[in-house]
Amino acid sequence: MLFLDKMEQAILKFLKWALIILLIAVTVSVSWGVFTRYVLNAAAQWTFEFSGFVLVWITFLGSAYALFNGKHIRFETLYDKLPRPMRLAVTTIFNSAMTIFVLYLSYYGYFLMMRSFGNETVSLPLSKGFFYSIIPIGGALMALALIFDTIKAFKGQEKVETKVDEERLI
Repeated sequence: MLFLDKMEQAILKFLKWALIILLIAVTVSVSWGVFTRYVLNAAAQWTFEFSGFVLVWITFLGSAYALFNGKHIRFETLYDKLPRPMRLAVTTIFNSAMTIFVLYLSYYGYFLMMRSFGNETVSLPLSKGFFYSIIPIGGALMALALIFDTIKAFKGQEKVETKVDEERLI
């Protein structure tokens, strides 16, 4: 299990820094677009398209990051009340269904990416295939996160969320 833990930590570190860099890139891009449009009165054409592609990358990598951290959508109130064998069954069914979906997404995303490498974006001198490559990459990362989550559930290493004490907030 030590290998899987190290692998997961390396992936989480990579995702964290990739997301930080992408958030900085989209912030700079949008800021430059606003500056050129309203201060220079000559809008930079590439900022809108670049920001859109970067947001898609943030979505896929952010989804993988959330899955690795156990922050994906669940009905936690009901789930937490189930006995452990039932939680394992629910986790296995949920993660299996999600893994099938993201692998399906990755499979067809790969073909979309390969078909798009010959097409250039409208305002950037880059191939659309480069930007679409996040579909199979993100899907594979999400599948890996779901597989790790299932393994951890069976080993009794489920992520435990800390609940906020509502009375303390009042």
